[in-house]
Amino acid sequence: MGSKIVSTAAIKMALSAYRQEETRLKKELLENWEVKAVAVDYGGEFISSVGKIVERAVVAASPFA
Repeated sequence: MGSKIVSTAAIKMALSAYRQEETRLKKELLENWEVKAVAVDYGGEFISSVGKIVERAVVAASPFA
């Protein structure tokens, strides 16, 4: 599995807006790419934090997890 797939999955999960979307995306990632994903709740000012969210999601993504 390439880093492009892993980082794309991480960014998509980070930008999902609803739990239903997260659930659907997790299932899709596992079935299509064998990527295991998780989601966490985020509190705070979203717009000003998007850059950090994306950066941390990519750093946390690992093809070995």
